[in-house]
Amino acid sequence: MKSIATAILVFTALGVISSRISAQQLPSDWSSWKPYASDADTSRSREASGSDDNVSKIALDTVLARFTSVDPHWESYGSWNPYQYGLNSPVRYTDPNGLDVYVNEDGNFLGSDGEGNKVRVITQGFWNNTLSQAKNWDERGFRAALRQRSDLLTDWSSGINITDETWKLIEAAGGMKVDPSVNNTSGEYVWYKPEGSGLNVNNAGAYPIGPGQQLYRPIDGVNTSTIARGNVYKVPDGFRVFVGTSGEPDIVNMPLEGAIPRYGEVAAPDPTWFNLRDAIRKP
Repeated sequence: MKSIATAILVFTALGVISSRISAQQLPSDWSSWKPYASDADTSRSREASGSDDNVSKIALDTVLARFTSVDPHWESYGSWNPYQYGLNSPVRYTDPNGLDVYVNEDGNFLGSDGEGNKVRVITQGFWNNTLSQAKNWDERGFRAALRQRSDLLTDWSSGINITDETWKLIEAAGGMKVDPSVNNTSGEYVWYKPEGSGLNVNNAGAYPIGPGQQLYRPIDGVNTSTIARGNVYKVPDGFRVFVGTSGEPDIVNMPLEGAIPRYGEVAAPDPTWFNLRDAIRKP
């Protein structure tokens, strides 16, 4: 015997019932709804439940202070909880719609995939190739292809130069502005040790940031020509580094950095720092 649903319970990410949709309120296609619903599914469920506590495409339960719908791009971020907001950094990031904006490897604005939000980097070649094949996909497929061929700006391992003018274009397209983890204003290369590993970046390595470039992925430390031989410049988690025109690094918004012995210029702490220590040949 086929069972007849009398209601659908809408749960929050914490497993708390947030609303109850009666059988009379259910659309005829309710049985096709999925646990991680599409934009159409979530909007229909909100309409049926009468809930209007939402931030664009992301539903917010103002009583529990929790988001109760998934990020529209949750499939692209397998390591993140699908209910996360702003990469779990709401002070640093805002996320009005959950979609993406693109720049190329030179930091030039390319466009959005419809309602841009997170900033992604894609090589100009991949961007051109994806546009040339756009007729082969629907809108969802086109967005998926762009995401597959790009990286989040905060995962991009190379230095990049995104100018203030380009950030204005990004924000005008709905993108969220991100502060660089390293801003190299010097006329020389500096080197960094990434925080963690993955994304084809070995965290025991040393990677260059060119003159006038920024880096947006998290770092453990940097090395510049002004750091003494055998030393490195260690940075606390979540802090940023400004490299001045003379090559002198400074931890942004960290007063009295010299009073904290583990950070600032220190001897390379362990072998994972040796590549960074030796990245610049010094007398």
